[in-house]
Amino acid sequence: MPVNTTQLKKNERMIFDLRAMYAAYGYTQFKIRKFEEFELYVRNKDFLESVNIITFTDTNGKLMALKPDVTLSVVKNSRDVPGVVQKVYYNENIYRVSKRSHMFEELMQVGIECIGDVDDYNTFEVLMLAAKTLRSISSGCILDVSNLDIVSAILSDYHVTDSTRIRMLSCLGDKNIHTLRRICQENDVSPGGIELLEKLTRIYGRPEAVLPKLRALLKGGALEQPALGKALQAVDDLERIIGTFTDMTLKDMIRLDFSVVSDVNYYNGIVFNGFVQGIPECVLSGGQYDRLMQKMKRKSGAIGFGVYMDRLERLLQESAEYDIDILLLYDEDTDIQTLNDTVRTLIKAGNTVVAQRSIPYKLAYRKLMKLSEGEVKEIEADA
Repeated sequence: MPVNTTQLKKNERMIFDLRAMYAAYGYTQFKIRKFEEFELYVRNKDFLESVNIITFTDTNGKLMALKPDVTLSVVKNSRDVPGVVQKVYYNENIYRVSKRSHMFEELMQVGIECIGDVDDYNTFEVLMLAAKTLRSISSGCILDVSNLDIVSAILSDYHVTDSTRIRMLSCLGDKNIHTLRRICQENDVSPGGIELLEKLTRIYGRPEAVLPKLRALLKGGALEQPALGKALQAVDDLERIIGTFTDMTLKDMIRLDFSVVSDVNYYNGIVFNGFVQGIPECVLSGGQYDRLMQKMKRKSGAIGFGVYMDRLERLLQESAEYDIDILLLYDEDTDIQTLNDTVRTLIKAGNTVVAQRSIPYKLAYRKLMKLSEGEVKEIEADA
């Protein structure tokens, strides 16, 4: 039976529409359990947004956890098949501490994962679906895109510890140039290297404007930093993927922003964040996570994204003026069959209807109607 999406709430309609869009591109629904062995999250705790996890002991004595993340479960429950790319979508509840309430909440997350022999088309398709997803949420949206291989190549020339590299990445993500400069100076990064990072942090804009500036910046430092040759190759990869966009409505959403960074122990290649007007934090986040796959002893590549439905709550709040389209009043002598036929007729006409013998307290309705002697009449609210 076809789903009448007009009867769904905004967030339900959005999830329904997103699922239909992902299915149209050959993504199949991935269903997973509400919990996994706690050990899965212990081994990959740095991949998670929060180390706070709800745990319980199963009847067999194993320590289990309500899932705080979907990607780890998808990877765990998929397999490597040479030459094949597994494409899945999900809408699953996760259990983590909300940034809004600072308490554990059950949060809905929607997204896609593409696992296997991922090529340029798969990368483009995921990026394109991320743009389409944002566009379906709001016309006022931006997709900030980076290539983590560019940043990784630059940092590889600096002889710093892993913890220092993570601090430097954090400064790039926050555009905290002052602290970034201090960390570089403390670790004997050359003045030219510091200047390169500072300029990279400031680069932002449409691809056609940013890419020439980025190439010039990297070529200027290539003599001092040999690894910048790898960074230039990553720029070519980024340009090739973005150049595949033919839908200008979607391409106009893209901004290059090299402060979009993720943990280089898990992510590589293209990473991105999506924003919509009226919400101060990203509502969509994704990228390539081949290094996570390697860490989990997998040979496949992977790319995907998730939509944080809890961050969209303000945008998705129902603004309807009415709880119901029609409040249909009847009395105790009304024939049940006549009442049923009347309700069905009104519903078939596209209305939501509630039949009551009296007006419920605080019910907001668009029309007040009364069934009397087999006839339906609209009456005034105060009649």
